[in-house]
Amino acid sequence: AAAFNWSAALDDLGWSGRRAVDLAWTIVDRHAERDRAERTAVLWVGIDGSERRITFGQLASESGRFANLLRHLGVGKGD
Repeated sequence: AAAFNWSAALDDLGWSGRRAVDLAWTIVDRHAERDRAERTAVLWVGIDGSERRITFGQLASESGRFANLLRHLGVGKGD
């Protein structure tokens, strides 16, 4: 904790010098754009032990589909 530096953390996230933050890009899209698209983003484990994995690429695709639906319904940036 003593070595933690907010400036370094913001730089790592690509947030330095920004007034607004794009959480979708930070959490999903930047990983899907890199060589991490096939890496697991979400691991769901059922009560019976069954698993379902969703990759960063799949999550980005579904997020984009949902954003298009919202846009179609008239929702815009900042709403």
